[in-house]
Amino acid sequence: MTSDPTAAPRFLTDPHTVIASAIATVEPELDPAAVATVVAEVVSTRPEARRLARALHDDPTLLTSGRPEGPRLVGSLIAALQGVGAQQVTQPRCGLCERAAELRALHEGRRICAGCARRLKARRAVCAGCRQERQVAGKDSRRRPLCSTCARRSSAGDYLSDLVDQLTGLDFGLDAAALRQIVTHALPRSSQQRDVLGELDVQPGLLRDNPASGSHRVVLLAEALLAGGAVNVASPTCPFCHRSAPLRFRRGAWRCCKTCYQTGRAEQCTCCGHAKPVASRSPAGSAVCKSCAARDPVNHDRCASCGRHAALVRAEDSQRRCRACWRAPLAVCSICQRRKPCHRRRHRRGALRGVLQAAQLPCVRWLRHRSHRVRA
Repeated sequence: MTSDPTAAPRFLTDPHTVIASAIATVEPELDPAAVATVVAEVVSTRPEARRLARALHDDPTLLTSGRPEGPRLVGSLIAALQGVGAQQVTQPRCGLCERAAELRALHEGRRICAGCARRLKARRAVCAGCRQERQVAGKDSRRRPLCSTCARRSSAGDYLSDLVDQLTGLDFGLDAAALRQIVTHALPRSSQQRDVLGELDVQPGLLRDNPASGSHRVVLLAEALLAGGAVNVASPTCPFCHRSAPLRFRRGAWRCCKTCYQTGRAEQCTCCGHAKPVASRSPAGSAVCKSCAARDPVNHDRCASCGRHAALVRAEDSQRRCRACWRAPLAVCSICQRRKPCHRRRHRRGALRGVLQAAQLPCVRWLRHRSHRVRA
């Protein structure tokens, strides 16, 4: 991104004006205030506004041609404009069936409706249950395709008992009742139990050796077994940094921690030249890190209090202010009972939520008492 806001494209510095100008060119009779309200309702974030503004800047005919091109927000904007009396705009039609519908999916560069997207995803294969070539509706414990009839029969199986029996035979030092409770909490759905059962059928020593080579559900089961006092279960460790950390991400064929996942996705920032996780991209598609994106004047705006052009934060009155003018709202701390600035207080459904309070509660996933952050 450029460091000079005057040299940046207008769809980056003032996207709402670009969108309003494109609408005014097509619908000159519409009230500008109504157009501004529609744009504010359709576009809720700056990245969305920039994507829509860039699309209309590059091709203003997207509002009238009915072509299934551009971002999804084009269709949402046209529908909202038609709701306030727009006559010239045309709702885009599906790129396959040519129906005027909400186009949320993308196929070969053209937007398509949900029905066409489902038909494209559907595939035919030999069902592992009935051995007939049918449309695939699910998979069995070994990830083999199933038709809709066999998938319903498969989902009705008692995978919990089968999984508990298999875990009991692995000698983890827990009885069947304790194992059933652990599995029920870690894998509450029958499909999850089925998938883990299939993985253990293929690799019986998965929980003993390294659960990180299995699925996310295997990692959750291993963590729950360890929390429940099981023995002969390997602690899930990140295969890249070898730390015992939550493995909630996948990098290649392995589960990994968040740090290693972000390291694997890092690109060289076009501004500072360092390899960091990508926070945004320049108009040319180059990677920009979080620090450089925050410092870039293109991403700054005018403060509602002092009028300076700076990085802004949203206050509780929905006004955006710079860091110098913004003040954290006051609240009574639920721990010390003092009235102090509270950085975590937020509005929700018209009511003011209190500050966070630490509490020791039994976690339903890990089956042990851990410190939780709950609302007072």
